[in-house]
Amino acid sequence: MKNNQTKYKETEIGLIPENWDVLKVEDFAEVVGGGTPPTKDPENFSGDIPWLTPRDLSTYQGRFISKGERNISERGLKNSGAKLLPAKSVLLTSRAPVGYLAIAADKITTNQGFQSLLPKKQFDSLFLFYLLKNDVDRLQSFASGSTFQELSGGVLRRMIFALPPLLEQQKIAEILGALDDKIELNRKMNKTLEQIAKTIYQKMFLNVNQGSLVGLGEKITIRKGKNITKDTVQAGNVPVVAGGLNPSCYHDTANTTAPVVTVSASGANAGFIRLYQDDVWASDCSYIDKTVTPYVYFYYLFLLENTENVSGLQRGSAQPHVYPKDLMELKMFNFDEKLIQKFEEIVIPIFEFISNNTKQVETLSQIRDFLLPRVMSGKLRVR
Repeated sequence: MKNNQTKYKETEIGLIPENWDVLKVEDFAEVVGGGTPPTKDPENFSGDIPWLTPRDLSTYQGRFISKGERNISERGLKNSGAKLLPAKSVLLTSRAPVGYLAIAADKITTNQGFQSLLPKKQFDSLFLFYLLKNDVDRLQSFASGSTFQELSGGVLRRMIFALPPLLEQQKIAEILGALDDKIELNRKMNKTLEQIAKTIYQKMFLNVNQGSLVGLGEKITIRKGKNITKDTVQAGNVPVVAGGLNPSCYHDTANTTAPVVTVSASGANAGFIRLYQDDVWASDCSYIDKTVTPYVYFYYLFLLENTENVSGLQRGSAQPHVYPKDLMELKMFNFDEKLIQKFEEIVIPIFEFISNNTKQVETLSQIRDFLLPRVMSGKLRVR
């Protein structure tokens, strides 16, 4: 990377390197929308053509994607506005919400919640992915609508960006991509390691008659988190855990002792189970931590094995809830504590490895997010 001897020029979007161009999206990519076949005809969804909705990207953490929850058939493709997009198409959700991004690993289709970019010659698809990723806030600001915000294809085509020549695009994508390669490798490794821990749990505890059934509450006391508002949060590095995959914000104080298992208490994600290897502030959730039991990993895997039962504990229609008292009524065999202790000793190194990988992911993500706006603006040159 270099930043010396760069000459800049003034443009409608500010200073950019002299050899970069300001282009409309339609100058560097074809913008293609999607569609949904009539859902009343099940044959529209009986094929093997991958079909994405924004929901498929809501928890997706990779860059390249090959399929979603559902497929459509050739008939469904013909009976809808969906288009068969080539590999390397940049997939951008244009509503509900605007700004989820992925790259098609193979041929794929989407519903109408996408505006996808098919890069033209002299433009690198991975670079365009990072270009849009760096400017999600601006993409969202161009959305409009009364019922829900939507970024139309016409508006997207006319949006302008600064782009370097192809060789520099490729070098920028290579540097950012190398960081994401390692991030994705660590996440994949963590999934494998957790699956190993699950397999050990299953072999030691499933289909094993260990006496009478007891309620989970007879073994441990599951605690309720303490809600915190934006007005009372003090800026810090401690995740505030409510519902879903990511923390809602960060506080300067924890109310748990790691490791911590959280179960989301309300909303669409009520019953969502997650393990944290650092102290967190448990907010709108139930939790099990080191102060509750020395066998946190055992109870984490117990809950994972009973994910459907946990979700089935939801109360309320308008706003589903999962309460600690309901969780403590889940049934389990009254396993001998020595067996649980032995299991815990086996899996602790596995989860410590997962923790180290996760911390490395956080560091690499910070480096990537630091570099992204600088290389995309040309303030930090890659040659």
